[in-house]
Amino acid sequence: MSKLTNREIFSEIREGNEDMLIYLHERYFQQSRRWLRRQGFPDQQTPLVFSEVLVRLFREIQRKKIPGEVEFEPYFFNMLEEFTNEDKRLRKENKRRITATFTDAEKDIISQCTMILDDQVRKLLFARYVEHLSFEEIAARFGHKNPLFSQSEVDKAMLQLENISRIRLQISPVQ
Repeated sequence: MSKLTNREIFSEIREGNEDMLIYLHERYFQQSRRWLRRQGFPDQQTPLVFSEVLVRLFREIQRKKIPGEVEFEPYFFNMLEEFTNEDKRLRKENKRRITATFTDAEKDIISQCTMILDDQVRKLLFARYVEHLSFEEIAARFGHKNPLFSQSEVDKAMLQLENISRIRLQISPVQ
């Protein structure tokens, strides 16, 4: 694919063209990887960081939170920098959500929350977090066009579970 203009990038993303994720990956991944290395991220983390920021930006553009006149490349790298700064802040505070420990009662509530989720959402989460499938394997299993789309779907599924669980844990009298 030839180099697209800013307007074309925004237009294709807003139209839901998933191939844009591949195009943007090919265009910006190596440059992003070098930048992330200079920020202290190990090579094995750079694809995940890049994908997460790209998917966030993709969603913001689709939701029209970003005007089409904004230059894509500087905006993307600004988001990448914001992500790395937030990551560093979280590391300093040692408050990674993954390291949270739950009581048995809280685990029961979270388990109940998974039953509230749509069947497809449960299957995505099961494939990723129980079967430990890569995003490539999830894409193949669920018929997604590419792994970045799979990552986006898994992220949305996890966000749904987190939101439901957070609400239930606040309501329930867990001691």
